[in-house]
Amino acid sequence: NGLTLGTGVRYLGENYTSTANTDKNSAQLLFDASVSYDFGAANPGYNGLTAAFNAAWNSFAAGLLLRYNLSGVGGCGESCPLPDGRR
Repeated sequence: NGLTLGTGVRYLGENYTSTANTDKNSAQLLFDASVSYDFGAANPGYNGLTAAFNAAWNSFAAGLLLRYNLSGVGGCGESCPLPDGRR
């Protein structure tokens, strides 16, 4: 049907910020979700046109990152961040 859903959870432990081992990044727990749709599955005339929306949330920094992708029609190519007002 062309619709794809995905989720994920990642844990990143503490790590050093430089080779001198003088400062550390704190541990992070990341949650990811994605939705994409292949328009070619519904209509062969749209073969190669795909839209995707991805969100990642960092539980320790309480930050949300939203990204979208529209392939097959030019524009952003790989991935485009949403404008600041939409984050």
